[in-house]
Amino acid sequence: MLMANKRTLSYLLLVSLLVMLGSVLGPSGAGAYAVPNSRGGMNAQWYYGTDAELNTAADQAKAAGVQWVRIDLKWSLVQPTNATSWDWTWPDKMVNKALSRGLGVILVASYSPSWANGGHSDDRYYPSDVNAWKTFLDTAARRYLPLGATVFELWNEPNNSPQSSPALYTSNILKPGSDAIRAASSDVHVPVTILNAASASLLGVSGIVDPYAWLDGIYANGGKDYFDAEAVHPYCWPLAPTTTSTYNHLLRTVELHNTMAAYGDGGKQIWATEFGYPTQGPNTVTEQQQSDYIASAFQVWTQSSWLSWTGPMILYTYKDGGVSTTDPELNFGLIRSDWTFKPIMNQLPTIMASVPPAPAVPTSGYNSASNPPPASGTTLISGFESASQWTGEAAVAADTAHKTEGGQSLKATYPVNTGWKNFNYAIASPYLNLGSATELKLDVYPYSQTPGTYSEPVELKLHDVTGGVIYEQQLPHLTANQWNTVTVSLTGIAAANRQKLDYIDLYLYSGFTGEIGGRTSVAYGFDNLRFTPTAINGFENTSQWAGEATGVADTAHKTEGNQSIKATYAVSSGWKNFYTDIASPYLNLSAAASIKLDVYPLSQTPGTYSEPIQLKLHDVTGGVIYEQQLPHLTANQWNTVTINLSGIAAANRQKIDNINLYLWSGFTNEIGGRASVGYYFDNLRNG
Repeated sequence: MLMANKRTLSYLLLVSLLVMLGSVLGPSGAGAYAVPNSRGGMNAQWYYGTDAELNTAADQAKAAGVQWVRIDLKWSLVQPTNATSWDWTWPDKMVNKALSRGLGVILVASYSPSWANGGHSDDRYYPSDVNAWKTFLDTAARRYLPLGATVFELWNEPNNSPQSSPALYTSNILKPGSDAIRAASSDVHVPVTILNAASASLLGVSGIVDPYAWLDGIYANGGKDYFDAEAVHPYCWPLAPTTTSTYNHLLRTVELHNTMAAYGDGGKQIWATEFGYPTQGPNTVTEQQQSDYIASAFQVWTQSSWLSWTGPMILYTYKDGGVSTTDPELNFGLIRSDWTFKPIMNQLPTIMASVPPAPAVPTSGYNSASNPPPASGTTLISGFESASQWTGEAAVAADTAHKTEGGQSLKATYPVNTGWKNFNYAIASPYLNLGSATELKLDVYPYSQTPGTYSEPVELKLHDVTGGVIYEQQLPHLTANQWNTVTVSLTGIAAANRQKLDYIDLYLYSGFTGEIGGRTSVAYGFDNLRFTPTAINGFENTSQWAGEATGVADTAHKTEGNQSIKATYAVSSGWKNFYTDIASPYLNLSAAASIKLDVYPLSQTPGTYSEPIQLKLHDVTGGVIYEQQLPHLTANQWNTVTINLSGIAAANRQKIDNINLYLWSGFTNEIGGRASVGYYFDNLRNG
């Protein structure tokens, strides 16, 4: 967030802005809209707070009636020292707190560590190691997309950098970042929204490209197809939102829309990912003005002529950064540093009820129509959607005509000469955990026939950080010009030696002369590398589940096995349980990174509220280790809920003795007046 000093306003610009102002005056509508409202959000700098403080912050965001929180995903914090060490502690905490309240999450991926930006201590330098940037985003997307954090903004104010180059930003951040995230999206079967980074609202600053020239530069350098919506930081402080000025970047947002339209992108949304007013320091406003001006800004943002192309407006920021009468940057908070509310925090629910919601969120990456998911009960390791994910001596080409899932397979062509020809996938920390898997499957399409009954001349090798090479065998004899599924049993490999897979290789060895049979090259299509996790509960036994909810077997709706269980909860005071007790030796989830549950709601929960059902896990040692609402789900279809376990100490999840899916009558908004709610549950499994 940055603002420049005021400059002289040209006559022509004054005229044009006055014309624009005429369409702004007056509210966009006085009708009441449902909250939480997708039009609003707040920046959530929740780093370093206690668990209680994080809970308070997330609860207050929810109570304010906004739908979104914008969370920093600082690369320099996750990987501060090198490419092989990772620390997701703080992003995990913030994301999980937000998602558990049903809040939408915008992840701002930005700020490069010195080892990846040419050795600069200033983390605003763009990544010089583009492959490391792609690996970071690939890993982050695979971590957070399945949890429900589906919006990524690629950098923060990239024009406010010692480089300040739209060309370099496009080549080193936007294009490779978008490619990596979209490929991961296709692999994990979750659509993603990519925001082109908002530039800082700086005008006339030496060495800094202003926001209007910056956006033009993105298009001039081929960035058009690499984002789903444009982000802006339309600050205008200390001016009122309707005050005409060169430095009122809120009113000037229409100029950015016009630039996008000139490049054929007028249908894309513009999201205001930072907007606000500081309440102390030079050129600031009073706390009451902050509240009044923000209310006015939402009216500007939702004026009728802008409604089709403006998205959410995310307020900067949740809490003051400290106590200062000289530094405006520390005083943008909606609450004060002592946790007391400024007027805006009390006013926000009313503001949110007075403005129309944002248009539907645009998405890219995974497309369920053209890219069907893998079979139920399996977890995808790689859908071979990204050629850059696999490296080695084999020549790689995407093949959309031959595939078993997703949008493509990869065709690997191995030249036959001396030695080994690799085709490998390096997996970054926290690595691939197969500790809960029973087997691994890979779909293979040979483009030519291996002679006789020889095994294929390609070996599959699995390497684990702890276990070393845990598997290395030739692929069995396969039939050419059709898909074959290769199954690798993992039961003979100690679970402790397959919890940190960092390397998968499909290599050809020229010494397999009988298998090669005189061919000068061999080619294979590879797709759908997946594993089957250990089932926790398939809901095959109705008597296993007890409580006040009524449980009935259902063979028509299921995702695995012979049935699901339909649980019907009567809505009355208190809690309605639906639980299973697990006897000694209990359920050991210490090796699991996550668990998954398939849920089919029989009626729609209103708006974007979380479901009125909480999932609770109890451990003999750890006590209640997890207790959160199920996220908002789509009625009358199966939804897969993913629970991230990485923030729970492994020692506290080795003896799970009770799993409960309970309804609480206090979730009145979520229940929405229903007298009962019903769900089908199936396939509770390790993720």
